[in-house]
Amino acid sequence: MRLSKAIPYQRVISRQSLRYTLLALSIGFLVVLAFHARHEISTYFGVTNWLLFVVSVLVGTAGYIASGTYFQVLLKKHDEPVDHATSRKLLLYSQIIKYIPGKVWSLIYQASMLNGVKSTGSVTLSNLDFMVISIIMVISVSLGILTLNLMDEPVLAIVIIFVGAIGFIVIAKSCALSNVAHYVVSALQKDKNIQSTCVSPKENVKTIVYFIFFASTYAASHMLMLNAVFGFGVEKSSSYLAYLGLAWIVGALSMVIPGGIGVKEAIFVLLAQSAIEAPAMGELISVAVVSRLWTIVQEGMGVIWALAESRCLRI
Repeated sequence: MRLSKAIPYQRVISRQSLRYTLLALSIGFLVVLAFHARHEISTYFGVTNWLLFVVSVLVGTAGYIASGTYFQVLLKKHDEPVDHATSRKLLLYSQIIKYIPGKVWSLIYQASMLNGVKSTGSVTLSNLDFMVISIIMVISVSLGILTLNLMDEPVLAIVIIFVGAIGFIVIAKSCALSNVAHYVVSALQKDKNIQSTCVSPKENVKTIVYFIFFASTYAASHMLMLNAVFGFGVEKSSSYLAYLGLAWIVGALSMVIPGGIGVKEAIFVLLAQSAIEAPAMGELISVAVVSRLWTIVQEGMGVIWALAESRCLRI
């Protein structure tokens, strides 16, 4: 009897240890990043409109919190029902853990918060869905902005964003990715009994509202930040926003570099240098560095929100 009671307790302790270890490693990575960029921070933040900068961080953080809330829909879709507070904690914490080398740590952390190994499949598929719909949103907003700025075609820009919204909704509802993943796993394991547990969600209104809110906060927060730190106008801020978005996609798809660090920044500089007339290299590098640090601040704010929410629920 004592042995049977000790095993679940030991599992709880091991999961807690895993979570704290991953969080500690993530914080260490963020400290190193901030140290290496200390000169850029002091130079460009010296002339920053801090009130506007804080507003940009709060707007961006609101988008992260909304993403954590919607993550519940994706978890439920893959047979892992949780409450909103838990889904926010899973997604917001993982935004920090992604800076640990290797893409598996965020998934391991999220699974440890649920049912351990049994939840790995559901967590993996939920994150895959989230990654795809995020890429669709960023692509549609970025291409829509570039179409408006470079071609002066507002109707075409709206069409691009609308098509992106349709693709966003289709992927959010579809079980195609889950079915393909289960087919591949069953083929590799030579087990025909592995079946997908995906159930298409019926939260259409929630999906549409999330796309609109996610896209709006994403665009608005970037433009506010670029104006606060660099004083860019609407057109220049929106162009840089578009190139940062396209660069983020490449960084997000990199499987080795933690958080796409360095990849996103390099792609942004290459894209902006080739597309914007006579850009100053120092300006492009500064935008890339400040954007990364600004993103990290939002991710840290998301973690603070999740911690505060957890404490409030315990009271």
